[in-house]
Amino acid sequence: MISRAQMEVYAKYDGDVDARATFARSAERGLISEAVWRQVDRFREDLGRVRAGLATPEYAARVEREVAAAFSDPVALSILARLVDADGTRTRAAG
Repeated sequence: MISRAQMEVYAKYDGDVDARATFARSAERGLISEAVWRQVDRFREDLGRVRAGLATPEYAARVEREVAAAFSDPVALSILARLVDADGTRTRAAG
């Protein structure tokens, strides 16, 4: 399960794994594995597609099931949702 603490580290570096590698304290580095980081990246991208209306209903349902299975902490899930919302805002502003 992806925890609130892991999502806080991920959000602190806005998903930038290079920034994490360069600036994170050792405790932060040890808190979230590369595999979990990549999983959050994938969820962030997938949810962005769903929210932008670029996903079939079947794909959207699968993403929602996978996310629900990976997060038991509602705060961790809200951090992910906030990041996805911010991504959408940046995309609209750039377009």
